[in-house]
Amino acid sequence: MRRTDYPLLFTAALVASSLVLAPAAEAVSIQSGIGMAFSTHPDTLLAGYGGFRVRVRSSRYRAGGFRRGGDCLMNQNDRILVIAPPVKPEEEAAFSENLESGDTKDNIGPIDRTASAYPVVLAYIPQLTGPTEAQLTVQTGDFSTQLADISFNLSGQAGIVAIQMPRSMPALEIETPYVWQLAVQCDTADDSRSDDLVVESWIEREALDTAATGTLQEQAAFYAAEGIWQETASTLAQLRYQFPGDASIGRDWAALMNDVGLAEFAATPVVQAVGL
Repeated sequence: MRRTDYPLLFTAALVASSLVLAPAAEAVSIQSGIGMAFSTHPDTLLAGYGGFRVRVRSSRYRAGGFRRGGDCLMNQNDRILVIAPPVKPEEEAAFSENLESGDTKDNIGPIDRTASAYPVVLAYIPQLTGPTEAQLTVQTGDFSTQLADISFNLSGQAGIVAIQMPRSMPALEIETPYVWQLAVQCDTADDSRSDDLVVESWIEREALDTAATGTLQEQAAFYAAEGIWQETASTLAQLRYQFPGDASIGRDWAALMNDVGLAEFAATPVVQAVGL
């Protein structure tokens, strides 16, 4: 398996226990502190951009790519997806130029940036035929060491699942790539797990000069200004999970999704939070 880095231009850019938290009761509306940061009004743009700052992401060869099972999908055309900015159409050419003979762009994945030693990762789970179990694993970038392997229950409801990497594993090191994989078990009687729905993604920790402080809304605004996708999205996802009826948080989430080319998730609920 080749593991050579390829510098590419991309768009900007789960758990200390296996407990799946129940959604918090709808709370009194809170004022989102990042509405200005994500507003597309010309008077409130971030410097040089109307929302999340576009970042350059390098890439890595995937360990196993994506695998689509099917027995547990309500719609056989659905798939689980990592919530991360997609590659822009105009970037496809640069992406393809770095592929080696016999490869396709599906063999390579971008590396998303995080500021956390134990980041929260996000994935979209489509509607399932019923409750099942899922597994998160985290490995070193050379695939030689597995750092985490946790299991948790899924309700089967369609939506975004936020999963925190467990604090029992070693902290992510700065400027070191790691790969995480999420597997949804479709056939609990199949020990081979051949029908699992599987998705994986790369992540790398970045050192920041200052730490995020204040409310979760203020922290999300800070990470957005720094161009750190993982914490911008996961902090907003946590707010969206805790306060599903808050209109200002909903607008900020929708604006972020639209800004980075994930408009299909602008209204998608965060249905589970694991380890948060």
